Amino acid sequence: MAFPALCAVCDTHIYYDGICANCWPKLEPMPEPACRKCARILHHQTITGCCEVCFLNPPIITQIIAAYRYNVISKSLILKFKYADRLELTTIFSTLLSPAFNQLCNPDTLVIPIPLHPARYCKRMFNRSSEIARNLCKAHECTPLYQPSLLERVVNTERVGGMRRSQRAKTLKGAFTINHQKQNLLIGNSCLPIDDVITTGSTISEAAKKTFECRCLTGKCTLFCKRALIDNIQLTSRLI
Repeated sequence: MAFPALCAVCDTHIYYDGICANCWPKLEPMPEPACRKCARILHHQTITGCCEVCFLNPPIITQIIAAYRYNVISKSLILKFKYADRLELTTIFSTLLSPAFNQLCNPDTLVIPIPLHPARYCKRMFNRSSEIARNLCKAHECTPLYQPSLLERVVNTERVGGMRRSQRAKTLKGAFTINHQKQNLLIGNSCLPIDDVITTGSTISEAAKKTFECRCLTGKCTLFCKRALIDNIQLTSRLI
């Protein structure tokens, strides 16, 4: 007996794998304009394409594209994927991220998923960012560019949820290193880190620093969604 497909968000019975007609319209694409360096929603288009914070303190990442806003629907997808061992959601995530991936991935771009620390990997059993990146590379026939072991997480940092930007940056400092056996791959090439959610960009920025230390030319990033955070060093509110 074949089991019917369920909506990835609300578990309603549907005729196909994916998201039901009720939940799909509630999945909000990131509106434009948005800051090209941190994906913050802008009230109006700026000459630089950046928000005030990134203009005054340019991040190391040259461009970030977040595909969707962080709301009830995207949050449900992420939590199921992250904590409920719903590995089958990888296909949905990679499909939703495909347009952003196409926009940022060049023929020589190294696709680098944000790694988990080995201790956390043992608890979760798989790295969601790695699985998304693997599927994206496979779908776009660029599997050789997929480099899941190039970047390593050497510090099992505490959870940064709820921390302000400065606290996150301090906590994540030194959390990543480059696999010395593969560091030559970065010389003269661009890299594309892939993660699921961005709040302040601290994780992506810390990872990117290590790639630039190995003479990587450019660092762009694609993510599933952008999460809202308001703190005392931001000039406007923003959304993952």
